[in-house]
Amino acid sequence: SGVRDQYADHRLRPLNELLAEYKQHHSDRGNTPKQAEQTRRRCELVFQGNGFVLLSDLDATAVEGWLAERRARTRGEGGISAQTSNHYTTALKAFGNWLV
Repeated sequence: SGVRDQYADHRLRPLNELLAEYKQHHSDRGNTPKQAEQTRRRCELVFQGNGFVLLSDLDATAVEGWLAERRARTRGEGGISAQTSNHYTTALKAFGNWLV
């Protein structure tokens, strides 16, 4: 029919490829290399922790549960503080906005 979904290709790309572009986006905006990497890494840890590989795998409820479970752990068990959890949430929301 000649109608093509302009986002079809992006939906099939692995999240790790998109995260690499997202990191470059942060660098291009003038963020420090450390900040760009930290933001990318936070998203990557959440994606890995939940087994997300493609955009279609993303699930906000699963992310909330993953973060809650990490907050419940002690530091020695790999736990995170509420503030760190908020940083993860901010990074994920920014990634989502960038995707749009």
